Amino acid sequence: DLLDLLRNNEKEYIGVVNKISGDAGLGDAADFYTLGFWDELIVISAKSGYGCRKLLKELINKLVVIDTGKDEAEDSKEGGISVAVVGRPNVGKSTLFNRITGMRRAIVDPVAGSTRDRHLHPTIWRGREFEIVDTGGLFEQPETPVDEQVAAQVHVAMEEADLICWVVDGK
Repeated sequence: DLLDLLRNNEKEYIGVVNKISGDAGLGDAADFYTLGFWDELIVISAKSGYGCRKLLKELINKLVVIDTGKDEAEDSKEGGISVAVVGRPNVGKSTLFNRITGMRRAIVDPVAGSTRDRHLHPTIWRGREFEIVDTGGLFEQPETPVDEQVAAQVHVAMEEADLICWVVDGK
């Protein structure tokens, strides 16, 4: 189960329900609380920008706590603080990555599998620097060698990240 992957990981994470269009769609996001896993979910539409300011505020708050708790050896690691955007195929990870970076750096396509490698980009929001990492979609059971390579890239991104932004499709 993909949620077990997150449960068994000791990293900080943020749960994000994407593709929700405004307050009218909040009821759709409520179903995700029944999983009993999320302390809090942030509801967004990466495409329109709905909820993204709240997400970024929460990202920064968590990054400040993470950065404060780091020791000097961790602090000197190359790349600084890193946030990995992770989830199943076509949940809007690349759209969210582009929204956070303020650029169209990741390819967004309705065809699953457009993102295969990790895309890293240094980002600054409200004076806080961090690296955002776009990843390919995780399949429950990878069926092809390409799916397995994508999964390996996602695992590396999660391992290297200080914070995981787990994105689910709210539709």
